Amino acid sequence: IKTYTAGEAINSHTPVAFVDNKVYKINLLNPLHTFLYVGFTLTSCAIDEDVQVIKEGLISLTGWGLMPNELYQLDGYTNPLTVVRPDDVDFHQVVGYSLSSDDLLLRDFEPIIPSY
Repeated sequence: IKTYTAGEAINSHTPVAFVDNKVYKINLLNPLHTFLYVGFTLTSCAIDEDVQVIKEGLISLTGWGLMPNELYQLDGYTNPLTVVRPDDVDFHQVVGYSLSSDDLLLRDFEPIIPSY
């Protein structure tokens, strides 16, 4: 768990990228974010507030609705999902494995860059 300064208002359990010394909601449609994913926020925050971010380990959210025993990646709108859609994002970021509908075990994976 690391502490970062937020560059915008961010909800808890949101995947973020570290850009210009601040974290922002990751945007997989932005190729500049390809190697800048640093993890999920643990709490909500306002712009210029400190926020804790976890990249590896267990993150839980009651009612998250994950499908147990699935490998999860981010989509272009910062939601975890299991389906690879190579034509609508600039890169894929696998983030972890769901242990239950509320628990995601985060791991540090390299981004996958599709070849078109």
